[in-house]
Amino acid sequence: MTGGIVCGLNIAGISGAVSQIQSIFSLNDTGIGIVVSSLTIGCIIGSMILGYSSEKYGRKKTLILTSVLFTISSIGSALSTSPLSLIFYRFIGGIAVGTISFLGPLYISEISPPKIRGKLVSLSQFAIVIGILLAYIFDYFF
Repeated sequence: MTGGIVCGLNIAGISGAVSQIQSIFSLNDTGIGIVVSSLTIGCIIGSMILGYSSEKYGRKKTLILTSVLFTISSIGSALSTSPLSLIFYRFIGGIAVGTISFLGPLYISEISPPKIRGKLVSLSQFAIVIGILLAYIFDYFF
């Protein structure tokens, strides 16, 4: 559940900060587009690379690595002093989002009892939507 909420927050959290990021770093529309889309590019690459990692090293170890990537991305994005560093840390966050998007439900389905497997996987997907909603609520108030 927590992974889904964090995933949703990462996906939508940038929407409320676009104008501030654009003015702080003096970015044109292309520049802010690259900053925003760097997470999506990381998602694509993360889902490909860490999918292989989950097969080779196990789902649990890959999920732990994903949580480390989320932490690095959060701290790095908050402390970024240039557009390039922000793009880099959002890309790292995208790798984590791409991984948790498919690996979270997969891991849940593997360890949960068959009787409630569907419910738990659905809750995981619901948590992503809750994270997106929370991001928009936070954006509204900030």
